[in-house]
Amino acid sequence: SSGINAEWPLRPGEKEKKSLSAAVTNKDADISALAEEINKLQNKIQQLEEANQDASISVNDEVKSLQLKISHIDEEKANLSKKLSDLQQETVAAKLLKSDLELAQKNKDKRIVDLKSKNESLESTNKKMIFEMEEMNVKVDTLSKKKKVPTATLR
Repeated sequence: SSGINAEWPLRPGEKEKKSLSAAVTNKDADISALAEEINKLQNKIQQLEEANQDASISVNDEVKSLQLKISHIDEEKANLSKKLSDLQQETVAAKLLKSDLELAQKNKDKRIVDLKSKNESLESTNKKMIFEMEEMNVKVDTLSKKKKVPTATLR
């Protein structure tokens, strides 16, 4: 009986139908495999997009952090520039004050020299006057003795 089935003639179009059915089944399997591959690729794309988004967020956070650091550095730079400017002004003021003090010291030294010179001159004049006073006293004494003698003799 198995031999009879094998020899049994197929109906017209049955062979093509089986062949087409097998082709459709193969194509369905191919479509399923492609759909699965597409799913895997879409999952991979989603993972890459999420990783890219995470990387973008990370880069954005890093950029914000760097911008904040730059802002702090700029503030520090401005503060240091102001301090430097203040110190330069203080240095100029200190140099002017030093110059003024040096000039005042020179004037004071000159005044001291002038006063010493005047003092020496006054001392010299004083000695001369004392000497002249002593001479005058001697003359006065001499004159007074001369004057007393004749008056004494007249008495």
